[in-house]
Amino acid sequence: MNSLNFILVITFAVVYEVSAGYYGGYGGYYGDNEENDQIVGGYQAKRGSFQFLAALLRDDESFCGGSLITPNHVLTAAHCVDYIKQADYGFVKVLLNTTTIHPADDGAIHRGVKKIVHHRNYNSGTSGISVVSLPRIGTTLSYAGLWGTIIGFGRTHKTLAEEESSGHGSNKLLESSVKVITNSQCSAMYVDTRISSSMLCAHADGTDTCQGDSGGPLIVHGTQVGIVSWGYGCADPRYAGVYTRLTFFYSWIKSNTV
Repeated sequence: MNSLNFILVITFAVVYEVSAGYYGGYGGYYGDNEENDQIVGGYQAKRGSFQFLAALLRDDESFCGGSLITPNHVLTAAHCVDYIKQADYGFVKVLLNTTTIHPADDGAIHRGVKKIVHHRNYNSGTSGISVVSLPRIGTTLSYAGLWGTIIGFGRTHKTLAEEESSGHGSNKLLESSVKVITNSQCSAMYVDTRISSSMLCAHADGTDTCQGDSGGPLIVHGTQVGIVSWGYGCADPRYAGVYTRLTFFYSWIKSNTV
């Protein structure tokens, strides 16, 4: 069986409370889940700029993002797929090497899902593409003060934490820049929610990830340092976006992609 026909989706996320304005990217095409997570205040990405970006599709619509970390493994957020049973794997597709969904770019690659692996602490060589770099083993950088790139096909409307999200995802791949802040600064924003060492926060005026971007990467100097996870509202100036910190899970990722 040709392994290139099947993408193994490796997923994990942290445990957190669901609060008003939370946008954790439920996936939106399964059962009662109606949210699906996207870039607010972004601009269209250039073709070929992010060959490692994956769009997770159901019924030919994008519901979450991910990143190609080996020729056969896509990294995404656990909450994007935690409700997907093995019998439903055939309904989920992975789209790579494209800056549009409808229609996909020439040379876009469609793959199916072979297996989904969840981190134990979570509750509730293909032509034309490249893998993304992950942090080195032993890296202790906090990345605070550095600017990073966010990319996705998610919603594009600014939403305050107390408002209900609205709008649709973008058919075009969008990108923007956000600045990583310290966890202490982030904790001061989320006074009712614990910001743990497994999280990383970033924000900038007028731009943010949103519904549909969950599972996608936060890139700093060419290295993926975070996974889009959750937040209050979308581009709400009071709250930073919260990401899974990859250095915290590096050992687990490596042990599940060999």
